[in-house]
Amino acid sequence: MATNHLWKRTTRALAFYAWLDTFVIRFFDHVVGVSGEITEEMGKKGIPGAKLSHVMNGVDLSRFQSGLADRQRIRGQWGLEDDVVVGTISSLSPEKGHKYLFQSLPYVVDSFPKMKVLVVGEGGERKELEDESHRLGLDNHVVFAGARDDIPAILDALDVFAMPSLKEGMPMALLEAMAAGKAIIASAVGEIPYAIVDGRNGLLVPPKEPDRIKGALLSLLSSSELISRLGREARATAENRFSSVRMTEEYCRIYDRVLEKRRYAVKGASL
Repeated sequence: MATNHLWKRTTRALAFYAWLDTFVIRFFDHVVGVSGEITEEMGKKGIPGAKLSHVMNGVDLSRFQSGLADRQRIRGQWGLEDDVVVGTISSLSPEKGHKYLFQSLPYVVDSFPKMKVLVVGEGGERKELEDESHRLGLDNHVVFAGARDDIPAILDALDVFAMPSLKEGMPMALLEAMAAGKAIIASAVGEIPYAIVDGRNGLLVPPKEPDRIKGALLSLLSSSELISRLGREARATAENRFSSVRMTEEYCRIYDRVLEKRRYAVKGASL
């Protein structure tokens, strides 16, 4: 079995990998897509529907329990103790849409000069994003944290989680932010609208629209009550619909079906 999280085609190497993967996974017994869009795309590439399933990602909720010590420690590393912190966690690649978040910020920091954006992750677009941040006059408002392996602690340090992506499946970073009880601003792409209902457990914006990101940020930063309410609702959604226990049960059912089919095939061949 294999799981397809997303075919990226933003570079020649990734496009070649996606093409190769579409060929190779035809020979697997079963393939899981983490979103309906990805599963549908695999079907269009010629993978038989009987070999396809859709299982949404799940997260280990026990890893995301709020801790004041972690919040203070992480904020202290970059001198963010007294700031309102908006964070992103992803690879630094074009499809993650960081530049659109950056383009919204000059208008936001005029109203909230103590706002900081913590950019967690590495990738080929880091230099371009650093240049864009400088061009927009955001040197004192954007912190590039690089790759981190302490994501629960990073999330503790944030007030708002932003995901301005252009394309997604069901992103684990989003589910982890929900499990951590963060107020979320996310693009309405891929399976994100299945997890986030605008105004109920987060705020959705169209991709590539800095003005809409700006409006969402201003709404959140103007209301600590809204930040708290959306964070509580996000955590409740994660508990009810996106736990790793639920995901594991679905995978186990698929494995049972595939193994049963294989047993019948072997038994038939031996007769």
